[in-house]
Amino acid sequence: MAGETTGRVVMITGANRGIGRVIALEMGRAGYRLALNWFEEPARTQAMRDELTAQGYDFHFEQGDVSVSVDVDRMIAAFVGRFGRLDILVNNAATLREAPALELAEADLDRVLAVNLKGAFLCAQRAARVMAPQGWGRIINISSVHQFVPKRHSLPYNLAKAGLGMLTKSLALELGPLGIVCVGVAPGGVEATMKDREPTTLIQATPVRAIAQPEEIAAAVLFLASDQARFANGGTLLMDGGLTLGPYTRADF
Repeated sequence: MAGETTGRVVMITGANRGIGRVIALEMGRAGYRLALNWFEEPARTQAMRDELTAQGYDFHFEQGDVSVSVDVDRMIAAFVGRFGRLDILVNNAATLREAPALELAEADLDRVLAVNLKGAFLCAQRAARVMAPQGWGRIINISSVHQFVPKRHSLPYNLAKAGLGMLTKSLALELGPLGIVCVGVAPGGVEATMKDREPTTLIQATPVRAIAQPEEIAAAVLFLASDQARFANGGTLLMDGGLTLGPYTRADF
């Protein structure tokens, strides 16, 4: 991949925390110019600005709700105005609302589907409109093992991630002829997302007896963003350490 990142611009949603933050740092280290979205937690965003500045990375932050089309249009316009192009989109922004299905609030269902699925579509559609005339692009959707197996008390999240898998395939089918590759990454347990959870049960259920470091997920994204990943089009890379091989029990996670 040496040299191919020169001048390429990657847009990462939800980039100020968790996996998104680490993806941004690793892609900056690899030489990409960073078009970064954030929505909440301004203190985290400022800390990341300071970190990126100290590293000397070329970056630009825009605040916006990915589920709101006017916000997405404004962000894309700002990024293209700043960098002159857009080559890669990493759809990472996500939210979670947990409740038993019989107690699930309609507002929580709406919000999770809006951010995790509609937001991914809006960003992909708008980004692809920029990429198509360039004749090259990558759309990388950060999914989850819950694209394939359900998480207890997380119906909206499960629906959104399953839908994200079909969004990946649908866009791959339509955008492939335009030079735009659309792929997914589906992590299992990741250290950056487990700060408020006890991981022991998940570790014991995972054949490699560990949860992933966010840098491992970022490494997969770096490959999928490269010229070498063209034939991954339409696929979702499962990065779960074998968690979904079974037996799969989620009573404690």
